Formats: sequence, C-alpha cells, structure tokens
Amino acid sequence: MAGVFPDRPKFEIAASDHWAARKKNKPLRTTYRSGDLATERFLLELAEFREQQLADSTPTGNWLLAFRRDFQAILSLAPCRGLQQVLQKLPPESPVFPVALWLQGRCSTRMKSHDLESLPAEATPTLRKHFAKALYRVEAWPRLRRLANDYPNDPFVAAMKSCPFRRSLASRIARYAEHVSQPPELNPADHRPTPLWIRDSPWTLTPPKSNRWIRMMLERIRVWVRGVH
Repeated sequence: MAGVFPDRPKFEIAASDHWAARKKNKPLRTTYRSGDLATERFLLELAEFREQQLADSTPTGNWLLAFRRDFQAILSLAPCRGLQQVLQKLPPESPVFPVALWLQGRCSTRMKSHDLESLPAEATPTLRKHFAKALYRVEAWPRLRRLANDYPNDPFVAAMKSCPFRRSLASRIARYAEHVSQPPELNPADHRPTPLWIRDSPWTLTPPKSNRWIRMMLERIRVWVRGVH
C-alpha cells in the first residue's frame, strides 16, 4: 500500500476523467460526470487505505479529519451517481461505507433521493443513525417509519421518527398570520376607491417561432459549420 498511497488518498479530478465520463454517458444516457469518477476512485482507495491502517494497527483516533477538505470538495460537486457506485461496491461493514452514506445523504434532496430508500444500511447502530438522518433529510417518511418499527429499541431512530414532519400549507400560513400585524379598521365614510391607472402601449414583442422554423435554422447552421447538406 505504501507504493499505491505514498502519503494518503486525495480527491483529484484527472484530465482523463472528462473523456471517460463522456464515454460512459454515451451508451447509457445518464448524467455521469467526471466528479462521479473521481469520487468513486477516491472512496474506494480510502477504503483500502483504512483497511491497511487497521491491518498494521496504526493508532489513528480521528482518522477522517485529514480528509475533511476532500469531503468538502465532494459535497460541492454532489456526485450522486459516483456515490451510488461506491455504496453498491462496498460491503456495509466497510469503514468507508458510513462515510459514503453520509455524503449521499447530504447530496440528495427530497426531489432526487437517488434510491436512498433501498440501501442496506441497517446492520449497525452507526449505519442506522446516518441512514435515519438521510431519510429525514430527503423526507422519506414511509421508509423512516419502517426503520423505526424494525428497530424499536434504537433511541436515535425513535427520536428521528418523533421529530415533527413538514406541516401543511394551511397550518404554515396560519402560523405566519399570527405574527403579522392587522391593519386598523377603516371608517366607511372616509373610504375612497383607488384610481385605476392603465398604460396604453403598442404591442412590440415578436410572436414565438414555430418548430418548423427552428428546425430550418438548425439545419442552416449545420450547413454553415460542416459545409455539407
């Protein structure tokens, strides 16, 4: 391992990653980017690096602190597909699996959970903790309830389940109206209607172009660029 990692693994996007991501994207038609490739390579190397440390009995208390800048760079790119590949390749007992699960939970949203609900992340209390936080962040309430029902003795999962879920729009508007000052009552005798002002301006905008016209212009640009019909 000393020859593979002279110092430690580092998150770096190589120049060849852009072409590899484009090549991988072409047949699958997915949003696979160079950040996904760099993240997948970095986390897999990090798993090997940590396993080597454990095999050598290296005293490393907070071993993840040395990689905090790498994790910040990953979070700025949000490479969800690369993290999916890592979570599929690493076993749940790997020391890097909780890190990848935490990163995937931070990069996912309630609109795009990236199959976070189907992960096998219930083996240990540490995994259940990160899994419950990720489910709460993406608002996967049914999966979080099933997790709490499967592990009723887990205090953290029970606490996440008891947290208040997102309130309805009507309750949020009612709570907002409680803190808004009400206008004073007006005397009907003093009430005067507001004058109506209308600007009379001619129509100067152009109508939208048709699909046929746009296709014709694209074909013309193609002829200009390539010189062929």
